Amino acid sequence: MSVPSDAALLVRNLRLLNLDLQTGWPDVTIDTFRAGKNAQVTQKERVKCAEFILYKLFELFDYPTAKFVRHARCCHAKADTC
Repeated sequence: MSVPSDAALLVRNLRLLNLDLQTGWPDVTIDTFRAGKNAQVTQKERVKCAEFILYKLFELFDYPTAKFVRHARCCHAKADTC
């Protein structure tokens, strides 16, 4: 019996949490985290996927704080609108 990789476990757990059904899902797969010459995903895309995953997990853990942080980050970027 083979042991699944960390990336395989992460992707499976994200799907069990239905994060793949969320708006903005960046199509995270096992290949997303593969690095090296044979990588099909750039580091910029990997970072985007990691940010999405971390934000969505934080949102599940503490929704009010996640929304506050997102709003504060948005207002910081658009200081004249807040």
